[in-house]
This record gives sequence, structure tokens and C-alpha cells, in this order.
Amino acid sequence: MDKKTTRLVENESQKRKEIKDLTELAELELQKEEEQKQINLIKKAIKQTLEAIKAKEKDRDKLNKEIKTLKQDIDNIRAGRLDLIAERQEKE
Repeated sequence: MDKKTTRLVENESQKRKEIKDLTELAELELQKEEEQKQINLIKKAIKQTLEAIKAKEKDRDKLNKEIKTLKQDIDNIRAGRLDLIAERQEKE
């Protein structure tokens, strides 16, 4: 082969290598993007779950207070202290 043909072959080989490298790089970037999408999806699910837990805990606390008040009402009725029940109901 002459020098010109050799250079052409070398250039083609170099171009193929560059294309292969770029293809591999693009594949890696696509994998990273897909992983990031999955991470974001998981983050969103965790955030929604934590928010739901917080809301339920708040509901539970409110219900526990109501139960405590009702139990106090029963104790006050047993003790004949209807005045305390009336007083509490006025505050609410």
C-alpha cells in the first residue's frame, strides 16, 4: 500500500474507534438517565409514604386525645361530676 492508502485506512480505523467510544459513552449516559429516573420514582414513593405516615400519626394523636376525653367523661359520670363534663363541653 502506498502512504495515501495507509493514511486512509488508519483514518477509517480511527473513525470507527471514535464512533465505538461515542456509542459506549451514549449507552452509559442513557443507563445513568434511566437509573436517575428510577431513583426519582423511588424518592417520590418514599416521600408520599412518609407524608401519609405523618398524616395518619396526626389523626391518631387526635383520636387518642378524644378517647382520653371520653374516658374522663365516663369517670366523671361515675363520680357524679356532670359539672366537669358541662364545663369541658363549653370550652369546646
